[in-house]
Amino acid sequence: MSKKKTDAVADAVASEVQVTIDISKMKIKDLKLLGRASRGDLPEDELLDFLNRVVVEDIEEMPISALPIITAALSAAVGGASDPETDEGN
Repeated sequence: MSKKKTDAVADAVASEVQVTIDISKMKIKDLKLLGRASRGDLPEDELLDFLNRVVVEDIEEMPISALPIITAALSAAVGGASDPETDEGN
């Protein structure tokens, strides 16, 4: 399958994926974990444990093409939690 066709299939699958982050399941210490993940220094099993805790949907059954959506939802949730102007931050 060509890269263009593969990208189109991944986009179609990803557009059907719903990701909800339960920010109440996050702890302050998770910021260290997220830092390690951003540096690529987090083992997959630790990352999956964390995502299984904070993502409402069953991530292990999601297509790998959903990973950018999960990452974006997580970034938005963490950003919202630290922003005093949002409801999540209060």
